[in-house]
Amino acid sequence: MPEHSIEYLPPSAILSREREWRTHPPEQLKALRASIQERGVVEPPLIDSMNRIVCGGLTVEAARAERLNSIPVLRIEHMTDDELRLYAIGAARIAAMSGYDETVLADEFRELGKLLGDLDLAAIGMAQAEFDRILALTSRLETDDTFEEGDPVIPVSRIGDAWLVADSKLFHGDSLEQSSFERLMGEDRASFILSDVPYNLSADQISGNGKHQHGNFVQGAGEFTPPEFTRFLTRAMRLMQEFSTDGSLHAFFMSYHFLLELMRAGNVVFGRPKAMCTWVKRQGGMGSLFRSQTEFIVYYKNGKAPHTNNIMLGKHGRNRSSAWFYDGMNSFSDERDELLALHATPKPVPLLQDAILDVTRHGEIVLDPFAGSGSIILAAEAAGRRARAIELDGRYVDGSIRRVQRVLGAAAIRENDGASFDDLAAIAASKAMEAANV
Repeated sequence: MPEHSIEYLPPSAILSREREWRTHPPEQLKALRASIQERGVVEPPLIDSMNRIVCGGLTVEAARAERLNSIPVLRIEHMTDDELRLYAIGAARIAAMSGYDETVLADEFRELGKLLGDLDLAAIGMAQAEFDRILALTSRLETDDTFEEGDPVIPVSRIGDAWLVADSKLFHGDSLEQSSFERLMGEDRASFILSDVPYNLSADQISGNGKHQHGNFVQGAGEFTPPEFTRFLTRAMRLMQEFSTDGSLHAFFMSYHFLLELMRAGNVVFGRPKAMCTWVKRQGGMGSLFRSQTEFIVYYKNGKAPHTNNIMLGKHGRNRSSAWFYDGMNSFSDERDELLALHATPKPVPLLQDAILDVTRHGEIVLDPFAGSGSIILAAEAAGRRARAIELDGRYVDGSIRRVQRVLGAAAIRENDGASFDDLAAIAASKAMEAANV
């Protein structure tokens, strides 16, 4: 068996084959350059006694493009020129026969999660949509759309608390205050905003005698005139803009009732909408004229950088249109009851997860400054992203944490002192019981 040794040569000293019969699409060269940037040249090209390429010509081309001073090569000298030419064809053809067990590959990706966090997927020759599709084959997260508000008599979270759970963070504070965003985000910036903003409706305005009875929301509960509500949304959107990346997309849910105020605010902060999608629910509400079966999601873009597009007209199997079909509220609720239930009941986690997968990369941050029941956290975790959320109402903070803990099987920890939510809840319940017995 012949022995081979590694040599180092400048890429400019390596000669191309006399007849180049292999073709390489531009994205393959781009991927190989990304790989070299990440980890250098790991697989040495094969060359003959005259420094001509036998195998690995694209690696040499990528090294030249990266302006490397030298790369490792393996010189093959125990075969004739013709034998090397035939070997090169055979090596390429045999490699092309291989395939992938994508289920096993998904498990491999999950175990390598920490390394994948900031990695450009091009460095492993994958598009984001393709990566997400494979990872979803062995998804272990059971989403849960059930939610119970926290007990207002025995609150756990307090204003100013920041809660860490899995890879996400929930801040108990006011989304109109810059300090809330600073505490939540630090130096991080969101790559996507997906938010179910308040509807400016009070409970007695909407729920009537319906089965969905809730207390008023602490913000946007009917206290604003239309101009005041527009200013409210504008203030929130400006903060979202400040704490998001250049090129990030901002998507806002809204009923047709208040679409005008939302778009006025959005147009002031971002300019014209980038897109508008329609959530088409399986069943409609009662309605006063037409049965209400839709809700709108308005997209804006922050800045001038290109936005992430994982759809690419279905190139990698992600086929999406502006019509989203997911189950909605119970069709037996009247429309006004449905509106309150819509805001107090979680959005379907699969709907949010798909929206996240459309326009973000693995490990990026998704922000919702009006977190409500915490669905954004479940959706981001399911998508392999990190959620950052703000919620002012302590009932929803406590309820969200309990829900997320139940689904993820992860303990929520208070950031400032490392105390667990469950321990603090037990202490609060014990104090309440002692007070009741006095």
